[in-house]
Amino acid sequence: MNARPPCFVSFAADTHVQRLSDDDAASDYWAVQADREIRTGLRLTKPADWFETRISGPRGGWSPDELLLHALDCDNEPVRGVFSRLMVGQASAAELHTALVDFALEHCSEGVAAALEQEARNAG
Repeated sequence: MNARPPCFVSFAADTHVQRLSDDDAASDYWAVQADREIRTGLRLTKPADWFETRISGPRGGWSPDELLLHALDCDNEPVRGVFSRLMVGQASAAELHTALVDFALEHCSEGVAAALEQEARNAG
């Protein structure tokens, strides 16, 4: 009988590849959830939402005013430009809101995704 035993090395490699693709799928899932959290969490319908609304993130998440401070501290040019135009009456609050959402999507998505994943693990 010349039957060869199954190659466990290739089985282990296949399992590793499957796990990597599962990790990639999970990462993609949490990235989409973070995008949704940012977009829906930063919907401001009344002025009080500016201080009462929070999106998930490290150390308790962020409110829009905290995001603004973070963006200004980071010298984010789009937010800084809109904010300074708003202060002299040349921009609208909607422009600042859009700039903040864009900033959060670009700079805070990973933190939001990690916080959402941690919240899900704690709940489950």
